Amino acid sequence: PYVLKKPHESKIYLHKNEINILNQLEHPNIIRLIKSSEKYLITEFANGYDLFHWIHPIYGIELTSNNVRAIIKPIVTALIYTNTINISHRDIKLENIVIHDGIPKLIDWGFACKDLKSSKKRLGTCGYLSLQIIQNKTYSPEKNDVWALGVVIFSLHVQRSPYATDKIDDYFQAIIDYKWTLFWNSHIHYDKKNFTIYNDHIFRNLIENMLNPDENARFDLQQVLNHEWFTQESSTTEEIKQLQKKISTRKYLFD
Repeated sequence: PYVLKKPHESKIYLHKNEINILNQLEHPNIIRLIKSSEKYLITEFANGYDLFHWIHPIYGIELTSNNVRAIIKPIVTALIYTNTINISHRDIKLENIVIHDGIPKLIDWGFACKDLKSSKKRLGTCGYLSLQIIQNKTYSPEKNDVWALGVVIFSLHVQRSPYATDKIDDYFQAIIDYKWTLFWNSHIHYDKKNFTIYNDHIFRNLIENMLNPDENARFDLQQVLNHEWFTQESSTTEEIKQLQKKISTRKYLFD
């Protein structure tokens, strides 16, 4: 099986960019380009849906810390690999991480760039954009990927976003103002079932460093990987594969 993508006329540049980027990448956690032309690109097929479906409000499932680590840790290593050749993704989100036979893979590289240090282009998806992009400032593509990945980790773990995707709400303002106690207490107040997760000081520390408003103080990818939260036990590929089967069954039943 494979996936065939045909670009809209208005997105030819993104299409060409994705082909150019994918031709430079070879990693088990990055979707593989099979064939391409100016009119299409063909990539390998992923049989386990993207992560948005995994936490879908109707047929999604709750994931443990071990599950989330098993899914995200390989993605971090993939991004560290791309950084070694100066490539940043710039559109990290739940929908751009898919599962195939229990293995996570990054897809959709149209926004990727070959400069880790600075960019002014406002690219990405609302809800995952770092503060610097929202404020129309020059930003580090790598540090922007870290921010977006922090949003993904948070969302996977508690099945809700850390803040509103369409405006600067009280949660986002608390992040900007470094009022982390207010941020966590507010989530606990409105989402009591995840009390234990919100009170995990190791998880808190990871998220606070990934969503640090100060780009210079924000973790880089290697610091994320080395963080204590990621050094704890993770689920096996087979366990993720079993969850993948569960998602497929639930999606079939509820669709």
